[in-house]
Amino acid sequence: MGSEVDWGDEQTDKEMKADDVERYKASDKRKDLIRIVSKPIKYYSHSLPQIPWYCNCAKVEGRCLLCERQMGRGVKIGCVIVHIAEKPANGKGKYTKVGTCKVWLFGKDKWNTLSGIMDDYSKGDKGWLKKQDLIVTCNEEQFQDLDIRPTLTKTQATKDMMSNFAGAVKKLEWYTAPADLNRQKEILGIDVSEGDEDIEVEESVDDVPFDVPGEGDNEIADAEFETVEEKGREPGSDDVEDILDEIDSNGAGSVG
Repeated sequence: MGSEVDWGDEQTDKEMKADDVERYKASDKRKDLIRIVSKPIKYYSHSLPQIPWYCNCAKVEGRCLLCERQMGRGVKIGCVIVHIAEKPANGKGKYTKVGTCKVWLFGKDKWNTLSGIMDDYSKGDKGWLKKQDLIVTCNEEQFQDLDIRPTLTKTQATKDMMSNFAGAVKKLEWYTAPADLNRQKEILGIDVSEGDEDIEVEESVDDVPFDVPGEGDNEIADAEFETVEEKGREPGSDDVEDILDEIDSNGAGSVG
């Protein structure tokens, strides 16, 4: 039998919200303030041009029917971000708080952009990017053509925005997991109850690795938000960084 709780129980509410994790997608009409709060997860994904579906490659764990049919695959990256705030893309209005963790999935273009930012500003600190707020401006929503730049100012992420971090990590694992055999057959239109059968497919293209980004100019702009007053904290302290340090030591499930 489960345990009795009161309606509105804070811990139950927190656990419910931890499972309700969205994917992060930028919008044409929105400018976002985000912070990456996990290490990147690399995985491979097959896309089928004839249908708007994709299927994660399973070769890393065993058999992949799509690889056997020489169907091209691409390198993908997933991570957890805090969606701190948003504002209209046009105009000079202030940011409004969003304050929740989301899963961000992307390909080599954004990887190269983030790697370029690291090259220009990190000065060799591999953990630098997880300490920065990023301004994301969307140029085109369907294909997620984004401008990304660091604020280079004190983070606006706060401890309460990390309340669903553990749930976001689980959702990230789900999004990046290799497809099982039944899922592969479903994508290929093979009857799960029958044995594997030949399917004509187009010639494969080689896997495209992430290119090493070249040097480029990054426009630096002031962050267009007001610093939140933080009472009782030491100058330069970062609650989110403290949480991440604790997670690295104890695991994602330790977030309270």
